[in-house]
Order: sequence, then C-alpha cells, then structure tokens
Amino acid sequence: MKKIFAITFFVFLLSQNTKAQDRKTITFQLSYNQVELGLEHKILTERLFAELHAGIANQDINNNYDDFTSRLGLGYTALSNSKNQISIHAGFGLYFTNNDYYSITVPLVYAGTRYTRLLGETGKHRIFVDAGYRYGKKDYKEQYSSDIVNGSTIGTLKLTPLYFSMGYGFSF
Repeated sequence: MKKIFAITFFVFLLSQNTKAQDRKTITFQLSYNQVELGLEHKILTERLFAELHAGIANQDINNNYDDFTSRLGLGYTALSNSKNQISIHAGFGLYFTNNDYYSITVPLVYAGTRYTRLLGETGKHRIFVDAGYRYGKKDYKEQYSSDIVNGSTIGTLKLTPLYFSMGYGFSF
C-alpha cells in the first residue's frame, strides 16, 4: 500500500509541469508609492496560483523610494474566458523601512481583486489592474540626545490601506 501511494504521489508531482498551458507569469506592477516585480505560479489546478512579489516603496518619513517590500500569497481566478480574467488574491508580507530616523519591519496582510486582459493570439502577454486593501501598522521609538537632554518620541507607521496598481505580465 505504501508503495502504491508513493508511486501515485510521485507521478502527481511530475505531472504538475507537463501541461501545455503557461504555468508561470513574471509581473511588473506600478502604483503611486510602490514598484514591484513578481512571480506567479499555477498550483494544483489552472485556477489556483501562488504569488511572490518584491519591490521598492515610499511610505515612511522621507520622500525616497528606498524602502523594501515583499509579500507572499494565494490567488484564485474566479471568472475567465479567452481574453479576460478576474481573480481574487490574499496573503501576507513585510515592509522594511530605510531612513535616518528609525528602522522597523512592518508586517502586513492584503486582499484584492485583479482584472487581467490577455494580449495576442497565445495570451502570453497581459496587462492588468489590481485593487485591494492592505493592513500594516507598527509603533516605533525615536531617541534624541544632546549634551544636556535625552528625549524620545513614540510614533506609528501605518501603511496606506487602499492600493491601486497597473501592471504587465509575461507567461511562460
């Protein structure tokens, strides 16, 4: 019985990448305060996918795109035809600040919807619009010192909750 289960499981794993359809997509997303590169991979079915994104952002005290963001999630293509797709996705991530005043890591969770338009005959190229909600909040402490006085303040970094981005994807 164990041998049959092991062979069945091994064949299942090998068959995951044997379909003719494109299973991986590289994405580039741009929003008003964030630029991200991503990789999406279809898992188990043609409708379910895992996503991994990393990029630079600007949501802390300075006005530079020097913060780093990463996120990992799952998505599901709810509606699909030969040229259009509507999917929902959710996950978690980390936001790393980079400035002279404080250095913190903000955990975040997100959920959103995406409309994708497939381009060309094969649909390897795609453009999409992504909108959703993310929650990330962390308290931090700034310390000031001089020869006379030592002081500190406590602040809160709260990420912009609503996001809207546009992007391009290439499937392979």
